[in-house]
Amino acid sequence: MSRSVDCVYINLERAVARRRALESSFESCIGSRWTLYRFQALDADYVRRKSIPGNLGDAAKACFLSHRRVIEASLASSESLLVLEDDAILGSHTAQQIEQLVRGSDAPPWDLAFTDFIVPDLAWMAGLFKLRQRLAGQIKLLDLSALPFAGSTAYVVNGRSKARVAGLLAAAARLDVPYDLYLRDLVYKKQLVACGFFPFITSLSAVAHQSDIQPEGKTATLVWDAFRKLSWADRDLEQQKPLLRTIANAFCDEESAAFGTLFAAMTSPAFCQTAVR
Repeated sequence: MSRSVDCVYINLERAVARRRALESSFESCIGSRWTLYRFQALDADYVRRKSIPGNLGDAAKACFLSHRRVIEASLASSESLLVLEDDAILGSHTAQQIEQLVRGSDAPPWDLAFTDFIVPDLAWMAGLFKLRQRLAGQIKLLDLSALPFAGSTAYVVNGRSKARVAGLLAAAARLDVPYDLYLRDLVYKKQLVACGFFPFITSLSAVAHQSDIQPEGKTATLVWDAFRKLSWADRDLEQQKPLLRTIANAFCDEESAAFGTLFAAMTSPAFCQTAVR
């Protein structure tokens, strides 16, 4: 099997800073190993001109259609496809892990492989944090069919599955569900098989919170995004301290901060060593 992977990132014409950040990340982490292509994202004006039906906002509709177009445009190639939104950042493990999955005869069946995803559930966050400790630097593929997840910042479409994925996306005559949740529903319904790398092998860049899709004031995304950054295989804890302080100031009253200390203690390896048996 070929080890090559087609790589496309979705980027609005006006989003120059995002374009430069993504291309710089790709160049430093992947270099000439793969080739990166830019897809000019469809925008809200396109959605309005075409009178695209559905209950989603125009920007969210444009996001859905952009991802769908990217996958449809790749059908002539038999290679697997890495799809990136322009607020993704790559790391030292990205290429090796994806190539290993794509060429691996011992890999489990998969249609989609998410290199990073949202985990909007406290219990699962805690469980994954403990898993990261047990993995001790190794990277594992998780079955996402039983895991609460969301997000479409970065994922791989199996070359053998692209036509089926494109067909399932084309079946959405009305756009009523955000793209990432539409994919998730297909996974939960067993129409697609999805796995996720953990710890994550991509993450969010510094421009991630400047979104044309998410409405202002959805501060819960700060928590979810912080978990993603902290769960990245190439994380830098020092770099995340300003974001963590922002979250603490926004959410943590005296009581929640007190319980947070207890939860932190119980996730520490030292807690297991000193706990009463």
